[in-house]
Amino acid sequence: MKFNGEFIEKGKLPIPAGYRILVGRLKVDDTSQGGIIMTSEYNRAKENNTSLAKVLAVGNLAFKSNTFKETDHENAPPVPWCKVGDIILVSRYTGLDVEVTDGEEVETLKILNDDECLGLVSDINTLAV
Repeated sequence: MKFNGEFIEKGKLPIPAGYRILVGRLKVDDTSQGGIIMTSEYNRAKENNTSLAKVLAVGNLAFKSNTFKETDHENAPPVPWCKVGDIILVSRYTGLDVEVTDGEEVETLKILNDDECLGLVSDINTLAV
């Protein structure tokens, strides 16, 4: 599986500010497994309906608030819900779309709040996408 923005140089990606994270949504293939070329409308619809994203960058304050503590103990450090490289679940309409180019192709990435990470995908092969 490929994700938007995963092959763009890190220096060309926008840096998420504060408690935000930058993700690339799942990129849909132009052809099916059987070799059928899919229409651009189909690909756009499929990309819009997916909730999988790859974490590309994390802001310097992300996952630092008390919301992310595993216990109520006041000295317990916050535990990040995800890190760069993780595959996460996000809501379809969440975040801000940002278009980034590598010089050849324009890709749409999303900037989300750190608490908009709905889940972590440990084995992407178990998902029916």
